[in-house]
Amino acid sequence: MAVLQAPKSSKRKGLTATQWIYAQYVSAKAKRNSRRMKSAQLAIIYICRHACGQLRPYWSRPTPPEGVELNHPYATFFVDAKGERWDFAERFVRKELKRGMTPVEARYIGRRCRLRLIDEIRLETRRETGFGRKSNDEYAAALEKVKHLPGNKLWAHIRSCCPTWRDATNAAIARDWYCSEGWIRKLRKKTALGLWSIAENDEQRKALEVLRLKPREV
Repeated sequence: MAVLQAPKSSKRKGLTATQWIYAQYVSAKAKRNSRRMKSAQLAIIYICRHACGQLRPYWSRPTPPEGVELNHPYATFFVDAKGERWDFAERFVRKELKRGMTPVEARYIGRRCRLRLIDEIRLETRRETGFGRKSNDEYAAALEKVKHLPGNKLWAHIRSCCPTWRDATNAAIARDWYCSEGWIRKLRKKTALGLWSIAENDEQRKALEVLRLKPREV
């Protein structure tokens, strides 16, 4: 399958390469031109894989075949990562194309793919090390104590759409909102300051701490 090539910038009418390719994909989809659709999709996948650089999607120790002991388990660690980056970029692009993108989202799809991969790496690393794990019962009890407090959009999302502590992590919310984990982290800090200031007693403040909504300044 040939990869669709974007023309020179002077012929793209102010569009970036990814915006132009995405526009070709939308046009081909409307005309039911499956060949051109696949060509455009492949081009976007290549762009996203290149944007991911040398990141490796999963940082857990490689698992050797049953009955085989590897003397150098990390010998192919970064070689295998090339295929994993391709698989990750392909899944990301297919999901974005199925959902439909705005021109701004199409312009920054490479950057958004890289940030999503970083979020996945952090999430997998935390799972491997056990960082941030807590009981869902403890999380639910803490949420029940403070769910009546008013707050912003992030707090409303946590109350209504995050039944477990894993659903309320920055990485999980970033995936739900199609944004970067860094932006959610900043919004969480702002949310924590607002909720902490209107907490009625120490019991509610302790509950906010369990929910990772305690300001660093306190």
